[in-house]
This record gives sequence, structure tokens and C-alpha cells, in this order.
Amino acid sequence: MDRLLLGPYAIAVTTLAWLAVRGPPLSTSSAYRERWFGSSAASRWCLALYFAKTSLDALVQLATMRLYAAHAATNKRLEVLAHHVVSSFCFGYSLFATRQCEFFGCLAALSEGSTPFLNAVMAVKLFTGERKAAHRALVAANGVGLWVAYVACRLVVFPVWFWRWVADLRGPHAAELVARVSAVQLLVYPASTACIFALSCFWFGLITQGLLKALGLLGAATKIDDGGAVVSIAQNNNHEGVSPPREPPPPPKSSSPTPRDDGVARAADPSHRRRRPGEPSGAAAQRTNGAPSSAIDDDAAPRTSSRRR
Repeated sequence: MDRLLLGPYAIAVTTLAWLAVRGPPLSTSSAYRERWFGSSAASRWCLALYFAKTSLDALVQLATMRLYAAHAATNKRLEVLAHHVVSSFCFGYSLFATRQCEFFGCLAALSEGSTPFLNAVMAVKLFTGERKAAHRALVAANGVGLWVAYVACRLVVFPVWFWRWVADLRGPHAAELVARVSAVQLLVYPASTACIFALSCFWFGLITQGLLKALGLLGAATKIDDGGAVVSIAQNNNHEGVSPPREPPPPPKSSSPTPRDDGVARAADPSHRRRRPGEPSGAAAQRTNGAPSSAIDDDAAPRTSSRRR
């Protein structure tokens, strides 16, 4: 269900972010006041939605961290958890504490534009399981859309973010900005954005590798991770976040016969059958095996007569 709700959420956040940053605030140097101190309904709704989502994700991941303590993907979950905690702090600080830098928060929120394609990949894998060639083709097509959106919404947006931030702080109004803007924002915001950009570059490498494998250019599939979601483009790896550790399979049943089977086998074996009274032993039976019946009778007759006497 969370995967289905993330699509409308990402579209809403990306749309609000674009309405807040487009036009003069992005392209005009003289609009620095709008970038650093301006506010609008679109920017505040964008920050509020992003803050609520990342805060909820961080709380859920903290609550379920013990379930994944021994799982191989624990490091990935820690990366995503750190991303959500830092993002939640930065957006909440601008939204509730200073009401500054809303433009830069919305500019960073444009990175959510890649989430709908990621959710599409995961939805196809979740509901179809890539059982047919059409399903695999749909996953590959969404993988191409994810790759393109990732380049546009992350690998391009974050460098633009740094360009606009540094240009203002090195421009003619730098003294005013340093005097009015909180030191926490001046230090934490660029540092957190740099960390998220580094994670995005790492995730982009996995996305590229998974896409090439989905297109049949490299081989088996590889998992990719984007904002808390792990998914394999080319193969079905049960993607719903990181799956919890599975219980080990039961040991295979032994092929050795059971005691009852062993008893049946003994009963079927002539060497283990109980001898009847007067029946020769196994060695005697082997010596007489194949001999005429008259020879056996002649050999047994004198012994019988001597007993009677």
C-alpha cells in the first residue's frame, strides 16, 4: 500500500516544488530576497508534505530496525534512515523555526520527480512477478524512465542548487545574507545536500547497472536503492522496501528406510526368515541348492530311522 501512495505524493510534491522555484527566483540574481526570505503557499505545502513523509519514514525505520539487524541490507537501511532524518530536520527547521530558505528546500524537493518511475517498476514486479515477457518489457520500459528522471531530477538539480547557493553567498548581497540567515542553515543545508547528492550518485550507478541487465546487456539483475526502496529492474527480488530475513528452509528428509521399512526388507530377505522345524539352515540350504529331491530324501532317511530305534 505504501508503494501505491508514494506515486501521488511524489507527483504532488514535485508539482508544488516546481511552482515555487520557477521563474525569476531561479534565474534572476536580483531576486535573492525571494530565494532566501520569500514564502508562498506552494512552497509551504511542499515543505509540509516532504517533512511529514520523511519524518514518518524515519520513525518507522527506527521502530523496525531490530528486525533487520542481521540482514545483509542493514547498511542500506542506515543510509536511507540518515537521509530521511537529515531531510526532515532541514525542512522542518525552515518550515517552523526560521521560515527562510524555502526556495532551496523546494529546489531540493524536485528530486522526488524520479519516485513515480521507481514505484512503477516496483508495482509491476509486485503484482505480476515478471512471469511473462510483456511484464519484463514493462519493467525495462519503466527502468528507462527511472534512469532519465534520475538524471534530470537529481544529477542536474543538485548541482543547480549548489550553483544558486554559492552564487548568492559570493555576490554583492553576501553580507546581508550572512547577517540575517541562521548559521545552522548556512552550514547544515549545503552539507546535507552534498550528502544526499553523493548518495544519489551511488544509487544512480546501481540503477544504471540494473537497467543494462534488464535490457540484456550485462546478465543477472542487481538491486537498486532509492529513498528507502530496494528494487531489482531485471529480476523479481520481492521488492517491498528491504524484505525481512527469512527463516532457514527445513532440512531435507532422510532417504534411509524407517524402522518399519527395514523390518519389511528383512522379512522379504530369505536370509533373515525364521526357519521352520526340520528345515535346513542357510548353509545346508546353500549346499543342497540345486540338488535333486531324491538325494535330499535319501540322506535324511537313515537319520530318521536311527532316531526311531
